[in-house]
Amino acid sequence: MDFSHSQPLSPLPKSSESPSIQDERDHPTFIQDPTTGRRIHPHDSTNVINLLYSDLHRDSQSTAHEEALFQFEELSTRGTGSEQTYSCAVSLPGFHRITGPTCSSKDLAKQGACYRVCQELFAGGHLDYRLYPQGEAAFEGGHSLNDTGTQQSGTRSYPRKEPEFWANVGSAAATSLFPTVISPSPAAVERGVYSRLAILTRQPLPEIGSVKLFDATVPITVALERAAPLQLNEGQLQDLYRYTLRMFRTISNKPYESPLEGMLYFIVPLTETWKACNDATLRDPFSFPSIAEYIPWDLVVLAGRHYAIPLTITPLDQEMQDVVVQDRWVEFTRRYRVVRIRSDLTPLSKPVDSPVCCSFGMRLLDLITVILARRRLQ
Repeated sequence: MDFSHSQPLSPLPKSSESPSIQDERDHPTFIQDPTTGRRIHPHDSTNVINLLYSDLHRDSQSTAHEEALFQFEELSTRGTGSEQTYSCAVSLPGFHRITGPTCSSKDLAKQGACYRVCQELFAGGHLDYRLYPQGEAAFEGGHSLNDTGTQQSGTRSYPRKEPEFWANVGSAAATSLFPTVISPSPAAVERGVYSRLAILTRQPLPEIGSVKLFDATVPITVALERAAPLQLNEGQLQDLYRYTLRMFRTISNKPYESPLEGMLYFIVPLTETWKACNDATLRDPFSFPSIAEYIPWDLVVLAGRHYAIPLTITPLDQEMQDVVVQDRWVEFTRRYRVVRIRSDLTPLSKPVDSPVCCSFGMRLLDLITVILARRRLQ
């Protein structure tokens, strides 16, 4: 979805407050965006759905969806003197039909249905942060941008703005994780330089553009793609937790410990068969690709339990791709990437085919000859 032409929603004026808004203040119910910290209350949900519906119609290439956005149903009750009740169904293009709760008026029925749609969109990671109502900007300590904080003339200080995402996701449950796939360019993957990884967060990350890395002065484009929410059981979550700790300990080559509740994100590898989203998937605003079938759980479990395993491959030249070896049986030591297996050499073999070693040997022989000649002269 393209929200580049969307205008941020403004909060409702205080004069338009209804009894339902007063009930919300007594019993707070809202959906909080992890990126900006903004909230959608039930009385804001109708504006959010209307804005989303207009963006979907603007971006769609066809007019096949002609179903009304809101459809009301009048429910009759038995008995005389009973009040009439209503229910509302919301039909967004490309999204399944959702019916809200029964209410005493059409406005409340529409509000309840729209809020239920917002809840399902949020659970699937489809509720863009630009759809949230925009309130007043808050700064730490209550300072404004014009507050210099100093008596010196010609200077101006600005309050430091820290990302609110990690503070907002810290208390979320880890039963459902939202993946963001880190995909290097196909050329880098084919050369075996980099592989694909996925960052699993407790709340969905916003859309992030591609970045460039430089490998030996060669730029490599790295795309960050959002994937469908991943449902994990307790055993898989523990394996993922141990694998992430192993990654941190191996990369930093230092001890690192953190409780499971304190992990803000997890890391998981993906197999080589993972492919980026095609154009058909990208055109569907409510569909993300799933990585569930592309996680090598056997390698995740193995790496989480052991920092190193002995080489038992026979012959060694088979399946020795993407292998790192170390020089001793301890966790924190120097590691080396396997480039090639020389089966014709042993630790006692002379590197006769190495031009570097040959030139070094010739220079060493010339040096010994000069030293001996000087001694004879003395």
